[in-house]
Amino acid sequence: MKVLLALEGPIVEGPNIWADSLYNDLSSRYHNPGEDIINQVKTTNFKSMIKTIFSIRKYDIFHFYSQSYGAALLFLLFKILGKKTIFTMHGNMTIESKYKPIPIKWLWIPAHLFVMKNVDIVTYPSQYLKSSMSVYFKSRRQKQRFENVHHVIPNGTKVDVYPIVEIQKRKKRLKDIKEGKSSLNLLMLTSFYFEPKSRGIDTLSHTIKILEEQGIKTKMRVKLVKTKLISGIKIPVKS
Repeated sequence: MKVLLALEGPIVEGPNIWADSLYNDLSSRYHNPGEDIINQVKTTNFKSMIKTIFSIRKYDIFHFYSQSYGAALLFLLFKILGKKTIFTMHGNMTIESKYKPIPIKWLWIPAHLFVMKNVDIVTYPSQYLKSSMSVYFKSRRQKQRFENVHHVIPNGTKVDVYPIVEIQKRKKRLKDIKEGKSSLNLLMLTSFYFEPKSRGIDTLSHTIKILEEQGIKTKMRVKLVKTKLISGIKIPVKS
């Protein structure tokens, strides 16, 4: 079985970082000498797309996560060839659609629903997003159609040591913070092209005020990430 993973653009934003880390993690785990079981296609790169299209028959599964034209083309080709497809949703489509330009905002939800109905598996980076979408599908009386094929793949791919090692570290750290032995450091990365994220600064400031009233020392740093649009891709620039 050979798997093709999509990379939608430069490895500078959350979904792209996730996709590249997933590819690196899986390719290191499932590697056979002389044979690549896991391959990656850059769906916004013309050469990578042409190479993949000419060799598409050797793949059994296509895993994609974004909305580039290249990913859409490969999705349709895999369906025509009767191969398996996996789609990962990284954001709440019902919220995202409100901030897309016309006519994309009119097509955003219908396009997502079409893809989700026609892939074999849908995955989410968190249980929260999966639950949010479950509520939406239930309101549309479509929950039964989706719930059996929806799964969660955490954003961090190296999760084998997390439950045991990392949680214990955090317990000790939390105890020191509660006892005033160390401060709680908060870092927020955000931008203003997606309004709900920018409103999080106010929420974070209010949270810090509550913590300080309870005697917990806090330090906050907000990093504003500016972006510019290049060939339809938002590229971070220095703030």
